[in-house]
Amino acid sequence: MREPTDMMTEEELVARIAWFYYNDNLTQTEIGKLLGLPRLKVSRLLEKGRQQGLIHVRIHSRFEGCMDLEHRLKTHFNLQDIRVIPDADPMGTDINHRVSVGAASMVVSHVGPDDLLAIGFGETIMATLKNLGSFIQTKQVRRVIGGRCGHLYEGYLAPRCQL
Repeated sequence: MREPTDMMTEEELVARIAWFYYNDNLTQTEIGKLLGLPRLKVSRLLEKGRQQGLIHVRIHSRFEGCMDLEHRLKTHFNLQDIRVIPDADPMGTDINHRVSVGAASMVVSHVGPDDLLAIGFGETIMATLKNLGSFIQTKQVRRVIGGRCGHLYEGYLAPRCQL
């Protein structure tokens, strides 16, 4: 017995698979059963459709531009990880706070309990440390700047860093 897909061109098959996948939210396994195809073939045809420009995925999010820029920067500078913070903030939060929250998130994902965190100086660095809360222990933080700015560390950072 012939499968319904035997009479379709590859372009039509890709279009139908994409419709089922993106519009009907069927899994690749469900689409395979529906069309009499192995799940792996469904997956390969979806990828082929994207590569040939038949399928375009559009993400509508305020983070969309950030993700594109992250990808380009990561590729251009051969970075291991990067986060770009969106500039449009509906809550009106100041940029320093938003960057420090993002930086704290990156630190949490990269610094382990036995790691040492070397820091510079500035409002964003201080705000990042505040956003880390108790995640970073005093023994894990060292400043790596010279000069006479120790008096600027009095208060919040002094008890957390061994100056």
